[in-house]
Amino acid sequence: MRARAMAETYRRAMARMYSNPSSGEIEAYYKQNLDKYERLQIDRVFIPRSKAGLSKAQQEDFAGKSQQVAAEVRERAARGEDPAQLQSEAYSKLGLTSPPRTDLGIKSRNFFPAVLGQKVWALKAGEVSALELEQAGFSFYKVRARNAIPLASLKAGLVRELSEKNAQAASSR
Repeated sequence: MRARAMAETYRRAMARMYSNPSSGEIEAYYKQNLDKYERLQIDRVFIPRSKAGLSKAQQEDFAGKSQQVAAEVRERAARGEDPAQLQSEAYSKLGLTSPPRTDLGIKSRNFFPAVLGQKVWALKAGEVSALELEQAGFSFYKVRARNAIPLASLKAGLVRELSEKNAQAASSR
């Protein structure tokens, strides 16, 4: 019990000692881990490969036309045209109704599956991803903006995170 009490006293002393990292340490930690705090404003354009009520041969023709329209729309998006307008146009060309919203909002790095996430996070603001073949259709992503959460709004969490990290490093020596 005595050893446990001493260990707990030592742990608390270490936590107190490292509880107030300097603003320089906080800023350095923030810059070092900036990718954790970065967010994307992103659009996703989706063009279906199939349409209800078509025969098998018609479905194959529709899939070919859908791929052609998706490639054309992707090229136009890469030249700067509005993704929502382009998706609406594509749906009209294909005789489809009710296109889904293109605006995915602001997303963090862990929103996408790993392989797709790497492709999307490699894009700069204004860039468009390659056309992706999905089970139900074709899609591409356009990054509207890249932003990092401001240091000021993360400061309390960073102080806590950095304090714990420093105390743990010191106690494991």
